[in-house]
Amino acid sequence: MTQRYVTIGSMVNVHVFDDVDFGYGFQTDGVAYVGSAPTNPNEVLRLTDLPTLGNIVISAAVITDHAIVRGDGGARGIQGSTPTITDAGSILMPNGTAAIPSLGFISNVDVGIYYSPGGTGALNFTINNTNVFSVAETDVSCSVAFRLKNGTVAALSLMFSASPKVGLYRPAHTQLGLVANEKESLRLDDGAVIIGDPVGATNYTQFAADGELTLAGTARVTRSLKLTSEIAKPAATAPTEAVVGNFFVLQYTVGGPAETALLTFHIPEDWDQGTDMNLHIHWAPTTNGAGNVKWDINYAPLASEGNEILTAAGTPLTVTDATQTLQDELLETASVVIVAANIASEDCIGITLSRDNTVGGNYGNTASFVLIEIEYTSDRLGL
Repeated sequence: MTQRYVTIGSMVNVHVFDDVDFGYGFQTDGVAYVGSAPTNPNEVLRLTDLPTLGNIVISAAVITDHAIVRGDGGARGIQGSTPTITDAGSILMPNGTAAIPSLGFISNVDVGIYYSPGGTGALNFTINNTNVFSVAETDVSCSVAFRLKNGTVAALSLMFSASPKVGLYRPAHTQLGLVANEKESLRLDDGAVIIGDPVGATNYTQFAADGELTLAGTARVTRSLKLTSEIAKPAATAPTEAVVGNFFVLQYTVGGPAETALLTFHIPEDWDQGTDMNLHIHWAPTTNGAGNVKWDINYAPLASEGNEILTAAGTPLTVTDATQTLQDELLETASVVIVAANIASEDCIGITLSRDNTVGGNYGNTASFVLIEIEYTSDRLGL
């Protein structure tokens, strides 16, 4: 048999087929047979003849089926690991903990993901050994500040899967908007609450930080003032005070000098400037007779510290109302208008109320005055 030599790598020593000691390498100028015919052991290359080559990759123990193989970092061996790969290709990781996450990062092993098996289980995100975010089957929880994009009315920051047009967004630095069907209907604005659609434009309601309610555009409230007969004061010629049932009244007679009562009120702070006020009178006939009662009103608005005097002439108003042939029936006249152009915020208004028995007033008996009601439009509640 002709001897052949074998060289492995850059080894300078050679080993021939007759098992003479040699350096490690593998190079042959002929055919080397490994475990196949011919079976002459002198013509078969055996790894046992190359002990170092046979131990380049070794395992200290049997590796678990499906385990991911990893290096041992020492004697060029391999070892198993807890993560496994199923026959279907799924990678299975250990549950892990907040301190030892299942999946971490080389640059920071204290940041990663782990699984907590309690209940239906949850996927957790940990930073510096602390769970900061968890996703479970029924909820999502977060132990740190949760930051969202600003969003818009059309592209919300937070929405619902079944209703993507319903949710929240951030209009500005100190604002939070509530949106339904791409219409903002409520806004929190630096302590204030604004309600309306569209918010902040024309028609809305705003609660200020101090609780004051402001109404804008068509958002309005109608309120009223009551000037009762009890607070009316007699003029030089005055109606007679009387009690009818449970009501204190001023009774205006027929004929003779005009009987007059005086009343005063202050323009309310919540009056919507630029809107008219409507005034009407509640009264009752003292008999079941038919006829009309004509009421004369004169109002004089004065501004404090405005060089306006108490004797200034007022603006006359007149309203006529008919009986319904029922004694002591409480009736209400039509409204007469206190024009917005004649009044201003903070005005004091003096009113005279008289019964006019001339043209238009033909009821021939005493008329009982109960109260004057003044309706006005309010654009806010509070001072």
